[in-house]
Amino acid sequence: MKQQRHHLFTILACALGSVTILIGAWKSVVRHRAAREMAERKEFFARFGLDSDGSREFVALPKALTCNALSARLGEALFIDKRLARSPYRVCGACHRLNEGGIDARALDGRLPRTVYNAIFADVFLHDGSVTGFPALVRHMIESPNHCAGGPLSNVVARLAADEKLCKRFQMAYPDGLTEDNLLDAFSQYQRTLFSSGLPFDHWCNGRTNALDATQIKGFALFRQRKCTDCHYGPALGTLKVADGKKVPGLRGLSQRRAYLPDARIDLRAVLTLMPGGDLESEDRRALTAFLKSL
Repeated sequence: MKQQRHHLFTILACALGSVTILIGAWKSVVRHRAAREMAERKEFFARFGLDSDGSREFVALPKALTCNALSARLGEALFIDKRLARSPYRVCGACHRLNEGGIDARALDGRLPRTVYNAIFADVFLHDGSVTGFPALVRHMIESPNHCAGGPLSNVVARLAADEKLCKRFQMAYPDGLTEDNLLDAFSQYQRTLFSSGLPFDHWCNGRTNALDATQIKGFALFRQRKCTDCHYGPALGTLKVADGKKVPGLRGLSQRRAYLPDARIDLRAVLTLMPGGDLESEDRRALTAFLKSL
């Protein structure tokens, strides 16, 4: 009997030892996975110039990004320069109104212009995501007959070269003065000043738990439960992929816009019904709308 009990205790001790080893191994796997995810998030956000330790899935947008100030001011002037477009109504600033969230609430050729705010955090551009890289986007927008219709970029540079004051400003900002590449870079530098920050969701991301109210917190939970983050992720909560042949729009700065979707629809709650997982009860729709307006 004693020998049987000893046998049983030995078996139990071995089993407990094995369980302890398995639990330790599982904890180690979890720790390594968490560390890997943190490192990947840190690297991901660093790609956009954002400092993050990777511990959180969402980060606040910064108050400023580094840029060449002289070049950025040139880009700001070019943003409304009529010489870059066929008509004054086609300059960048006419369709991307900074006081209206970076868009014009009126649809152009049946489409609502994408906002210029937070475009620095995008990987793909245009409605179909067919352009990659911000300089390529600027060239396309200037040359395209459907947008600025300014003609070949070389012709635009030639027109601008007749402006002595502008040429001097380019010479101050760039060693080789006014060139196609430098014109595109000036726009890129200016773009680094156009992003939304200091909004309630930014404060919440920075640890101010009362920045979002109970309704917005519920909406945020729905945003995640409904897997909106499968498409709306990254600093701008979108603009990084194409889904169903369309560029996923960024949601950051949504509260500052007057219209939504390509047809310039203005009722955000109605827009939600068109989204995957948008079959919400009225209270849930109200909560999700409240969250989106915190962005």
